[in-house]
Order: sequence, then C-alpha cells, then structure tokens
Amino acid sequence: MIKLLTMIALFWKEEEEEEEEEEEEEEEEEEEKEEEEEEEEEEEEEEEEEKEGKEKEEDEKEEEEEYRLDKKKEKLPWAYPYSPFVTYNVIFDLFPPQET
Repeated sequence: MIKLLTMIALFWKEEEEEEEEEEEEEEEEEEEKEEEEEEEEEEEEEEEEEKEGKEKEEDEKEEEEEYRLDKKKEKLPWAYPYSPFVTYNVIFDLFPPQET
C-alpha cells in the first residue's frame, strides 16, 4: 500500500513538474514574441526617422536652390526670358531664324 501511495505521489510530482516546465516555456515564448515586436517597432521608428530626415534634406536643398535662383534673378534680370529685358539670344531661342 505504501508503494502504491509513493508511486501515486511520484506520478503527481512528475505531472506538476511537467506543467511547470510547459508554463515556463510558454512564458519564454511570450517574452521572445514581445522582444521581437519591440525590435520591429524600433526598426519602424528608425525607418520613419530616416524618411523624415531625407525629406527635410530634400526640402532644404529645394529651398536653397530657389533662394539661389532668386538671387541670380535679382542680380541679372535681363538673363531670364520672363523678365521685361529680353536679350538677343532669348529672342532667337524663342523664334529661331528660318531658312527661305
């Protein structure tokens, strides 16, 4: 009878240990999933920051180019076809001479 009780006790102990191991494995898997999700979120944030940085750089370049062109127009208004001062070259660009 004692052997039977000890066998039952050992069986229950093994069952409890297996359940604990399964729970630990599940917790580890959940932690790994959470870590992966956090890493993915961090990567997405980094990508967004890079995109924003690139967009800012492009905007700054465009603004600098527009500013530079505006300065050139102020210095040399006669060099642009849209100004009231049209040069000889601009006229020939717009209306090339035709051979008869």
